Amino acid sequence: MRFRKRIKICKGLSLNISGSGISASMGIRGASVTIGKRGIYANYGIPGLGLYQREKIYGDRDTHQTSYSGLSSSSHSKVIINFSMNLDENNNPIVTDQNGVLITDEVLLKIIKRTPQYKEGVQLLSERVLSRIAEKDANFIEIYKQTECPVMESAVLSVLNKIKPDVYEKNIFEVEEPTLSDVKIQLEHEAENNISSIIFWTTKKKREQYVSSRLQQRFDDAHEKWEKEKALFDNNEEIFKKEFDEFRKKKCEEKKSELKRIIEGDNDYVEQKIHSIISQLELPVEFSLDYEYHPEESALFVDLDLPEIEDVPNEIAKSLKSGKVSVRTKSQKQTAIDYATCVCGLAFFFSGMLFNVSTKIKWIKISGYTQRLNNKTNSINDDYVFSVKFDREGFSCIDFENISPIEYITHFPHLINITASYIMKTINPQDELKTIDI
Repeated sequence: MRFRKRIKICKGLSLNISGSGISASMGIRGASVTIGKRGIYANYGIPGLGLYQREKIYGDRDTHQTSYSGLSSSSHSKVIINFSMNLDENNNPIVTDQNGVLITDEVLLKIIKRTPQYKEGVQLLSERVLSRIAEKDANFIEIYKQTECPVMESAVLSVLNKIKPDVYEKNIFEVEEPTLSDVKIQLEHEAENNISSIIFWTTKKKREQYVSSRLQQRFDDAHEKWEKEKALFDNNEEIFKKEFDEFRKKKCEEKKSELKRIIEGDNDYVEQKIHSIISQLELPVEFSLDYEYHPEESALFVDLDLPEIEDVPNEIAKSLKSGKVSVRTKSQKQTAIDYATCVCGLAFFFSGMLFNVSTKIKWIKISGYTQRLNNKTNSINDDYVFSVKFDREGFSCIDFENISPIEYITHFPHLINITASYIMKTINPQDELKTIDI
């Protein structure tokens, strides 16, 4: 049998009586010293957290013990340590208790850092940082991978020729028409339940009379009711079919009209469609777009106001052997590469979208400009950094998942001047576009 009793002598001092002897404890809640026959122990803990460390500071060092305490039904149960982890502004892991209070005690942090939960937390937080930075980079830099492939006119015509309105197939009234035999069986059951007599030999005759006297009228009533129900059902089906067929025909004609306008590409339709698409478009970069449509030339001229190089995400992350993650600022060259990839990719992204406004658009000349400080005049200028002419057929053959926009833009007539360090120099989009054979 085990027993333990604590006698409080004064504030900060108590006497502990147990089966193993008498000891004294001195200190405050969360930090105390216990003196007993087994030695002197230092006790550290966080009130309310259920976590403490007990360390022998005098006596036989071979008996050094570190233990954890938590919520359990038995003193021999494994302890559950409740703590939360997050990252500070420098992406270093921090530990808080169950109330969200930062744990700064070095002894307690040492205990927590030995747990597998802490190591797993460091790994998960590191992966979260890597994922966040990679996603931010991808959203900005890899917009070109979302480029739409232009639909060819032959494909639109094929769809147009196959469009036919759905026709509603009326349901059949499934209630069976009553027969004289069915009604007679029903009346015979009624006669059996309703007619009985002490003079039993007359019962059969009375039942036969019951059936014969009611048979024709009951049949006529049942058949009349069935005919009314069937007529109402068929009428409702006819009304619904008429409304459905008219609705589907209208939708079919609207779809045909839309496809015809896509092929014809009249000026009003193209302008209306571009405005609708741009007004609903959401991108992780700022942009504005101006265009001129020349249907007689099947051409679209686009001026694209690009994001600034300062908008490029400037962090790069690397996983360390310790499981932590190192975050540093991108080099100037890497920032320039990312910016050039982004803005060249935007040329592909917007062109793919605009090609699909109408199949009449056979080529698009898109020029991108950005705002830069002119050191000579100390003013902000709109500097063009690329101009490229895409043809519909050549554009439709691109595998956008596996291209470098900076390199692939040169497969089309273009004007672009990128230095070895990937600085995009100013160009004049009015100059004659260079041509490179594929």
